Amino acid sequence: MSDVLAEIDSQPDVWRRAVEFLPKVRSRLPVPGARLAILGCGTSYYIAQAIAAARQGVAAALVGC
Repeated sequence: MSDVLAEIDSQPDVWRRAVEFLPKVRSRLPVPGARLAILGCGTSYYIAQAIAAARQGVAAALVGC
């Protein structure tokens, strides 16, 4: 299996572990509605856009970099 396919195959388990980890870190996350800045370039930029859209309750893409 290629590295890319192995990474894709690992995603369901990684996301399950992330959800299980949430109660341990929830108190460190910004409260709903709090202002925050997320910086990114490449993939992390698109993740930042998705987070911003989810926080604003919109599905439209944000303009940026």
